[in-house]
Amino acid sequence: MPAKSPRDEFNNADNERALNLLVRLGTLYEIDYAIVPPRARVQSGELITDFLPLPEEIGNNYRRWRPCRVGTQVVFACPSGDSRQGVIVALYNTQAIEQPDTDEATDLILFEDGTEIRKDGSQLLVDSAVPVTIKADTITLEGDVICTGGNLTKEGGTVTHDGVSIDKTHIHEIIYPVAGAPVTPPVN
Repeated sequence: MPAKSPRDEFNNADNERALNLLVRLGTLYEIDYAIVPPRARVQSGELITDFLPLPEEIGNNYRRWRPCRVGTQVVFACPSGDSRQGVIVALYNTQAIEQPDTDEATDLILFEDGTEIRKDGSQLLVDSAVPVTIKADTITLEGDVICTGGNLTKEGGTVTHDGVSIDKTHIHEIIYPVAGAPVTPPVN
């Protein structure tokens, strides 16, 4: 077997270096949301990369905006070991950012103000620290509706029950009271 030339040894060392740098771990060092699409610089050991594309969630019917935070740990891939061509492929939990739950049967989105959207086997819970607004041409509720605490306020439009208006234009028939029975509101 012929001896390896210095060129062969260099090529082997270069290939091994590129292979070792192909997939790396790091943390988000700087994020620029003014760039479209947003990009981030990653720190991995002594290396601080150029701005690399952040991973996105894009489906057939939605696009999710999920701003990242500096310090989040990432996996990034560098074609041919070249970090200038790198892409961030995944974000992952670390001890530096507290895990919001440990229940394996629960899906949870937890916002910094304490608002949470939690789904487990028995319920979907939206617990908001701020007012909630739902906008739609029509909102249909199926099932029992239970309101506890607070006030129920209706502004504008009409309220109907089985096709009969029960808002301020509704007039009750005069009902003569029976001893001990509640009296209907007076006719306007």
